Amino acid sequence: ITIDAGGVRFYEGDVAGVIEDPSTVNVPQVIKLNTPIGDDFFLHFNLKSGFNNGTKEGANQVMITKTGREGNFYSPSVLLAKLSAGGSWTSDSVFNGEDVTVTVNSIGTY
Repeated sequence: ITIDAGGVRFYEGDVAGVIEDPSTVNVPQVIKLNTPIGDDFFLHFNLKSGFNNGTKEGANQVMITKTGREGNFYSPSVLLAKLSAGGSWTSDSVFNGEDVTVTVNSIGTY
C-alpha cells in the first residue's frame, strides 16, 4: 500500500490483515490518517480468513472508513472505499488544505 500526503509525508509498505496478530507480523494492522477536523480516516486490510472467513463485503480488500472522536469512543462510521489491487482513493482537502491518496499496489492473501 502507498499513502501519499505530499512531500515527506509518505508511507509505502504492508498492512496486516484483520485476523493477524500485529505483534507477530511486524506491520501495521490499522492505519489512522489524523485530520485537524473532527473526523479521521482509518484503513485496514479485510483479510477473508480465520474468524473473518464468512465476510461478504470487502473481502480481501483495503477498507477506508471515516469516523469522529479520534477513534477512541463510539462514533458512527462511514465506509468510503473498498480497494482491490491497483485501486486508489483520494481524500477531500481536509489535511490542512491538502488531500491524501491511498493506492493499493498489490494484495497478498493466504
